[in-house]
Amino acid sequence: MTSDVVALEPVVSWPREMELGRSYLVTVDIRSAADPESWPYDEEQFELNCVLDAAPYIDTHVVDDPVLVLHRFGGTYRPARFIVSAQRFPRPDGVAELWLSYVNRWGVVLQTIPLPLTVSPRQDVIAQPSDLVVSRDRGPVAASARPVTHPITIAVDAGHPGPIVPVDFAGLSFERGPLLPGGNAGVSGNLFNPGNSSMVTLFRNLGLGNLKIGGGTVEQLIPAGTGSDGFTGIDNLFAFAATAGVKVIYTFRMISVGKPTVGDLKAVHAQAAGYIWSHYRDTVASFAIGNEPDWHAYHTYPGRPLDPAIYEEVAGVPGSAYPSYLTQWRSLADAIADAAPGALFSGPDLGAYTNSTYTPNPNTGISWTERFARDERDSGRIAEITQHYYVGDAPGQTTAQQAISNMLSAEWVTGTAIGTQPTAITYTPYSWLYEKNLAPVVAAGLRYRLTESNDYLVGVPGASNAYASALWALDHLHWFAAHGAAGVSFHNRQWLPTATIVPDPANPGAYTINPKGYGIKAFTLGSAGQVKPVQIQNPDDINLTAYCIGGAGEDYVTIINKTHGTDAADAAVTIVPPGPGVQAVEVMTLVSGQPGDARGTNATLGGATITGDTSWNGKWNTLPVDPLAGIILTVKATTATIVKIQSGGDIPAA
Repeated sequence: MTSDVVALEPVVSWPREMELGRSYLVTVDIRSAADPESWPYDEEQFELNCVLDAAPYIDTHVVDDPVLVLHRFGGTYRPARFIVSAQRFPRPDGVAELWLSYVNRWGVVLQTIPLPLTVSPRQDVIAQPSDLVVSRDRGPVAASARPVTHPITIAVDAGHPGPIVPVDFAGLSFERGPLLPGGNAGVSGNLFNPGNSSMVTLFRNLGLGNLKIGGGTVEQLIPAGTGSDGFTGIDNLFAFAATAGVKVIYTFRMISVGKPTVGDLKAVHAQAAGYIWSHYRDTVASFAIGNEPDWHAYHTYPGRPLDPAIYEEVAGVPGSAYPSYLTQWRSLADAIADAAPGALFSGPDLGAYTNSTYTPNPNTGISWTERFARDERDSGRIAEITQHYYVGDAPGQTTAQQAISNMLSAEWVTGTAIGTQPTAITYTPYSWLYEKNLAPVVAAGLRYRLTESNDYLVGVPGASNAYASALWALDHLHWFAAHGAAGVSFHNRQWLPTATIVPDPANPGAYTINPKGYGIKAFTLGSAGQVKPVQIQNPDDINLTAYCIGGAGEDYVTIINKTHGTDAADAAVTIVPPGPGVQAVEVMTLVSGQPGDARGTNATLGGATITGDTSWNGKWNTLPVDPLAGIILTVKATTATIVKIQSGGDIPAA
């Protein structure tokens, strides 16, 4: 070797012009100017730390680990990326500099490079009438122009991908009633049959992948196959599922006594499972047994005999019934598995989303989801651990406006303790439920599904069926996808006016959707692939969330601006692309009839409505690509935007 140093060439891309308050992307790399044979070190690579500074006029934020690893033969593995934004003018002419330093592992600065630029006023900042003051010498001047939008920067961390989102993630759950031969809830015949074109079209338009049949009525009705219609309801259900493109979670009854009476449950279920498996196994997602078995009312205890197989060892302590429940569940599961070899199961369909039914007791116990995951994880027959979850619980006297504020609140998403909104109305934050009930399932190596979920139990008219529910549902789906869920099924109880799918009042015999369906569709449009974490810079702390899901060459960033009413605020968003070489960007927006108003009942996605009589025809719109500034767009108040990013190849030269 002829030298003990390496000649380095910086490779930097930065904005030469910046607008005040807007965010820009800076990429920093380095390459060796020497021949590989003249490499002077024993190691094949060495590290350099990148430091970017421009204080106090320009803020800088690190997107990735700012360490470059230079290899003897192949350059670096990836560039370092920074976001910069000018917060005030550096001097009257707007001239400024960034300073880039390369620092070695011992903290020695090897080189500092000035990166000149200019800062100009922002084009979308205007002076409001209240901002004008009078100068005796110069007349009216702008005293403190307020931006009409709030800056948001979103950086996608493609280097640390999260869970893969299953294709059947988004679903609906229904009670057992739709399989009744004589009809149910005003429906003549079976609701689910392939001839119900309106329902089939809605399922396909929404992009649903999962249909759960169960609910509390599974314990109140005779099992399918034991009535006068035989397996007609099952045949129609699975024919509908095949036509609509969904997989079915089919629930068997667990309680063997009470009204109507049932004979040998194991024999009855084995017969039905064998029939389903032999005819429709390709459309079966899993079999479930029982519904909300953790509730006190489900158990036998002194003074209240029910099914003696499921009993509380300590009267009045619901969690003490878990051991007998598990024994009964396994007995029924074994009989079903013998008739349907290879079938997968889900359970326990936990009803409580507080610690009230923890086993063995609320004070020292754990959730039934955690216990069931531990007990069954090595069985090889569990598809998903299942939990029911109504975030706002029973709404009581909650008004529509209170419910909208709650549904779009940050507390529902990030709260760490069960709270009340309003007084005496309990809500369970996502973070609390995940940490207490669901993270242990993931730790056990299994996935979980919310098989009954919604904003409120039975809903709040004017909120659960208002536009706010679309933004809430979209955020709800993305949050749990990012936290390892296998799926979320919104419970569609017939025919609550707040359900996702309801009868169409203008077209008897047909069906329509409430705005919540638009949130589901927005999710299914942008959820193909693997979760990629995002970092959000939100200096004004507006009520906005963002998520990314994608794969090789195509990523979807979903931005949900939940500001509304008097707090309505537009967001000026800059997205740092998840990979190099952005080739094309398209956007689709979810909007209501009135900007900033979450109370309406109208919605469009991609400029189109979703109906049960024709295919949805929403359109993507092309967004210009700026490799230096990143992807720039405005997300207006009370809207959501899906950004489809196609990438690949090299970043264009600066």
